[in-house]
Amino acid sequence: MISIKDIAKEAGVSISTVSRVMNNSGYVKATTRKAVIQAIEKMNYRPSAIAQSMVRQQSKIIGLVMPYFRAPFFAGLVDSIEKRANELGYNIMLCLTDENTDKEKEYLNLLNARRVDGILLLPVSQQWDHIYTVNQNTPLVLVSRRSPDGVLSCVRANDVQGSYAVVSHLLDTGRRQIYCITGHTNMMNSNDRVEGIHRAFSERGLDPEAVISASAPINFEGGYQATHQLLNNHPLPEAIYAVNPMMALGAVKALLEKNLSIPEDIALASFAGLDELQYAELIQPQISANIYPTREIGQASINLLDEIITAWDADQEKPLPRDITFNSRFVVRASTQTKT
Repeated sequence: MISIKDIAKEAGVSISTVSRVMNNSGYVKATTRKAVIQAIEKMNYRPSAIAQSMVRQQSKIIGLVMPYFRAPFFAGLVDSIEKRANELGYNIMLCLTDENTDKEKEYLNLLNARRVDGILLLPVSQQWDHIYTVNQNTPLVLVSRRSPDGVLSCVRANDVQGSYAVVSHLLDTGRRQIYCITGHTNMMNSNDRVEGIHRAFSERGLDPEAVISASAPINFEGGYQATHQLLNNHPLPEAIYAVNPMMALGAVKALLEKNLSIPEDIALASFAGLDELQYAELIQPQISANIYPTREIGQASINLLDEIITAWDADQEKPLPRDITFNSRFVVRASTQTKT
């Protein structure tokens, strides 16, 4: 196996000179640099990634900490992050927290101890102390979330705008009795989506406190159970708004079990669409929803983290937090069409 010692012998230079050329550090005469490069090419030398990381104090590993992988949003997010990370020369270490804060803490401490180059995080609650602590030593970017005080960099969708667009559409079609299925209130993006609901009502002179809602896990079962709860305990609404696409699918199942038709009996809309779900076109009726910028968020997240890592590696001052926000686009489909 060819080693750096062999390269130095072939080029007639010291091992330290070869190291400076390979890592582009320190002064090396142009003629000497050319001789080292020629020796590397001649001997087809490929340096060990581990050895390079030790010299540069880089692991070329990014930790991606997220609740789970099974929902279409998370799958699309991982795919976009992984592809862009590879283009930038990073590998991804995926850590699934199962929406458990203690597990999130364990993974963050592990990644920090492993000295990964950076961390992309989708927090599972509004407990932030452990996140701030890790960010003191490791570059970190929040994905599809924001910190309450704005001290952490984040890349996300405009949850207030997206939720406002959905509810505004339902109100503008004449529907006033709207049931809202929201996520747990310990999530910043869930709270932002509730804010969008209230803003849509308030701007039309309607009392936002009159909105009937149920908080549920952001998954199929959560949407299914919340819809049953609302239908069993309240008068029949004119529309249901689910703040998550899998929750919307759960609502579809619950409505069908009650022999209720969409949109003839109840209109249905979702914060984000099911477009990334395989065979989504087979779901009838098609659900009105935001087109969520999943891939844009994924790519922008790893790009921002790479910028922060580069600044830290260059011993520059720690960059100020950035909030990169994308708007979603609401698309009207059959599930909210007005009666003729």
